[in-house]
Amino acid sequence: PLAVRGDPRRLQQVVLNLLLNARDAMPGGGRVTVAVAAAPGASCATVTVADEGTGLGAIDPGRLFVPFRTTK
Repeated sequence: PLAVRGDPRRLQQVVLNLLLNARDAMPGGGRVTVAVAAAPGASCATVTVADEGTGLGAIDPGRLFVPFRTTK
């Protein structure tokens, strides 16, 4: 078992947003993969959400995490 500390509602919202974005990135359908991993003895975990969408395209990497930005 892997224990994760954090606000359950916020963690749920983050994962839900990633899944909804993955769905929107694949309007014709596709596969979404969710994985959780931790190194033995590590005090942190990595959650990965991957989809088969087209990717980010020509988005400026410097603006990738600008709040409230969308390409929709």
